[in-house]
Amino acid sequence: MTASADMRALYLGEGTDATFAMFHPASGVRSAGVVMCPPFGWEAIAAHRGLRDWALALAAAGHPVLRIDLPGTGDAGGSPRDPSRVDAWTRSVARAACWLRAEADCSRVAAIGLGVGGLAAALAAAQEEGVDDLALWAVPGRGRTLVREMKAFARLNADQSAALAAEATPPQDGSLETGGFVLTSETLDALAGVDLTTLTVPRAAERRVLLLARDGIAPDEKLHRHLEHMGATVEVAPGDGYATLTSTPQQSRTPAVAIAATVDWLAGVPPGDRAPPCRQTPRAADHVDLDIDGVAIRERPFVIEEPGGRLHGVLAEPVGDARQELRALLLNAGAVRRVGPGRLWVEMARSWAAAGVSTLRLDMAAIGDSDGERDYSDDAALYVPEMVDQSLTALEAWDSSGESAGQPRYLIAGLCSGAYWGFHVALRDPRARSLIMLNPRALYWHQALEVTRDARKMMRVGRGSYWKRMLTGRVSARRVLSVLGWAVRAPVEVPRVARERRRGRREIEAGFDQLRDEGKRVLLVFGEDEPLDEELRAEGLLARSDRWPEITVERLTGRDHTLRPIPTQQRLHALMDRALAREMEATGQPGEGPAPSRLRAT
Repeated sequence: MTASADMRALYLGEGTDATFAMFHPASGVRSAGVVMCPPFGWEAIAAHRGLRDWALALAAAGHPVLRIDLPGTGDAGGSPRDPSRVDAWTRSVARAACWLRAEADCSRVAAIGLGVGGLAAALAAAQEEGVDDLALWAVPGRGRTLVREMKAFARLNADQSAALAAEATPPQDGSLETGGFVLTSETLDALAGVDLTTLTVPRAAERRVLLLARDGIAPDEKLHRHLEHMGATVEVAPGDGYATLTSTPQQSRTPAVAIAATVDWLAGVPPGDRAPPCRQTPRAADHVDLDIDGVAIRERPFVIEEPGGRLHGVLAEPVGDARQELRALLLNAGAVRRVGPGRLWVEMARSWAAAGVSTLRLDMAAIGDSDGERDYSDDAALYVPEMVDQSLTALEAWDSSGESAGQPRYLIAGLCSGAYWGFHVALRDPRARSLIMLNPRALYWHQALEVTRDARKMMRVGRGSYWKRMLTGRVSARRVLSVLGWAVRAPVEVPRVARERRRGRREIEAGFDQLRDEGKRVLLVFGEDEPLDEELRAEGLLARSDRWPEITVERLTGRDHTLRPIPTQQRLHALMDRALAREMEATGQPGEGPAPSRLRAT
């Protein structure tokens, strides 16, 4: 499932309650429509591509689909720190269902919800209008069960931010940080107070409900009995694949079993069975206006046509005169969708737009919402020339939109492979005047060097060890086999790796020299135990401030490669804001740079 030519982005609602959605028109006969409601936080980041595939399969089966980001999540308006999030999420699902019913002339609208999205979908179904039918996956009858699961997940990730304890203030307000995302105490209390096993659902006898098992674990029995007691028609189906769908963006797999179950279930809607229409149809917009600390900005979808399909992004701009010389491009962090780890790219883009700098966050091919098909379980698939070419295409497309005064100057920022793409864009394009590289795994890709890095990691034992990551599924079997094969071939491989290392050093020195000669500024940020940082220091390259005075190196505490802990995000936000302010000053752009980070200690 590679492309969705008719897929389009839209907004429903306004401001902090705005819902971001991707609409997939159905091919063939008009039938029951579907609103897809994702889980929260890291699970949503990992599952995003699989949910896109799910939507494409349903649309191909004749069901128009609206995939949504709930307010305060993804590309939607607002922040998870805003008040009344559970109410906003419920309104968002109901609003999406009413829009879809009118837009696609659906006979009925079903909501497919996972985790928190499933709770919101069920609450929306209890409204008088909007959602007719429900498919729930990994949705317990009581919200407090889901809150306990999220707290357990947060504890499992606590060791990754343990090194931050000296500088981080523990949460004092009862909020929860989980996988780089925050739930306030008010939201946690509201979620814990949801009890679907006592929920009164109007027109229950007209409702159809599908409960999907979770990797062999049966759906909540009490919820099942309650829905049947209310008069709903309840079916149970297998739901294998939830764990792999929500694991990591690179290891995530499309949930074929769950998709097949929902296609069969939706096909069972009796012909002519039509639910009553909504009293009012929400209006869809092609942009959303937001207030960022008292400054008005506008966000809108940004689509780039490529021979292999469309690249999808979101552009945050100042309201008013957006024709500024300086612009910023935020690239994917590996296979993480354009919102960034912990939704950091969204926070960054909005605060930079409020400072007067238009900022585009973009999905490369086969990542997030963009077209294409590629297996990213092997890191090498991210380090290919095509990804750099796509980044350059983005600059061309943005330039051709005619929204800049004079020749634009670009600040390029990326994490991990995104840093690699940005580095090579800066080497190839004179418009890229500054560069922010966060935890780059490599500046020039040599597979042999990557295998030896993994081999060294396998020798380590202790907290965060490679063995622990292998046992928890965070290292692919392909990489393990690659390392074992290298060990067998070590007598041949060791001399080759030595040659690759010497060549790699020469390439990096030449690249740094070119950036210096072209007057390009670089901010290089590393967390702890980053292999490239260790290698550059061992070679003495990062100590050459006299040779490369425009390269600034900063280091962060903590071992989370994608920089998810909130204190890390705060520190990183401040570093990147300073880099942007320096570029604004260099280009003579008015303003004092971004306001202090809106990311607050929790």
